[in-house]
Amino acid sequence: HKGPDLIGPRISRAFDIPYAIVEASRAQKRADGPWARGFFLADEALQAAHALGVVTRRDRPALEAFAPEAIVPFPPFVDTTPFQRLSTGDGHHVVCAGMMRPGRKAESFRILADVFRIIRAERPDTRFTVAGDGEARGELEPLFPPGTFTGLLAQDQLAHLFSRSDIFVWPAIDEPFGFVFLEAQAAGLPVVGGAARGVFDVVQDGKTGLLAEPTDAPALARATLSLLSDQDQRRAMASAARSFAGENDLQAGAARLGALLTHAARRHGKAP
Repeated sequence: HKGPDLIGPRISRAFDIPYAIVEASRAQKRADGPWARGFFLADEALQAAHALGVVTRRDRPALEAFAPEAIVPFPPFVDTTPFQRLSTGDGHHVVCAGMMRPGRKAESFRILADVFRIIRAERPDTRFTVAGDGEARGELEPLFPPGTFTGLLAQDQLAHLFSRSDIFVWPAIDEPFGFVFLEAQAAGLPVVGGAARGVFDVVQDGKTGLLAEPTDAPALARATLSLLSDQDQRRAMASAARSFAGENDLQAGAARLGALLTHAARRHGKAP
C-alpha cells in the first residue's frame, strides 16, 4: 500500500510474460483511510501476479485468503560466506548492529540500553559493542557505556566483530525481517531478540537463540544472562545457528527464486 507496483502488471500484459512479486504482503486494515488508494493499486498487482513470494509467516494468512493459488514460500536469506569465521569470543562479549533511525529503530536501541544496564549490574565484566550509525545516533549514544559505539562498519569489519563476540542481542521492535539475525547466526552467535513480526522466520526460539517480548528489557536481559552463564548452551546454540543460517544462504535463495519463477511460468502457461 506504500509502494504498489504500477509497472509489472502492465509489462506482463503488454509482452505476455509471467509476472511474479517477491515480498508480497496485504494489510486489509489499509483498505480505508489515507492508504486506501495505494491498497487498491497493490491489490491490482497481487491479482495480476502469477506467483507471490511470501517472505514471512505473518504475511501468509492474508495472502492465502486473497490469492492462495499464487503463493510460493520465500523465506529470508543472506550471503553467509563473509561471516563464516572461527569465533574467538571469550564468553563476555555482547554485540549488536543496526541503523540508528528515528522511530522503531531508535526505540529498540533505547530498550537495548536498558538491557545492557541490567546485564552490567549483574555481570560487570561483560563488554558491549554496538555497530551502526544514523541520524538518531547523537541522542542514543549517551545512553550506553562510553566506547560502546563503533560507527558504521563495512561487511568484512562487521564479520570480524561478530567473530570476536559471544551473543548477538537486538530488541527488534516491529522488525519486518531481521536479516542481521541470520548474519549473526552465520558467524556462530546465539541470538537474543524480540519476538516480533519477521523475527520468528529468522530465529529458531530455544534452538538458535532466545526470544522475548521486544519492549521487555528485563526479559531480554535475563535471556542474555542465561546464555552468558551457560557455556554449553551457548556452544549448542552456536552450532545450531550456523546450520540454520547455512540453510538460508545465497544458494538457498537461488533455489527459492527458481521455484518462484517456475511457478509463475507454469501459471502463465509458459514453459519454465
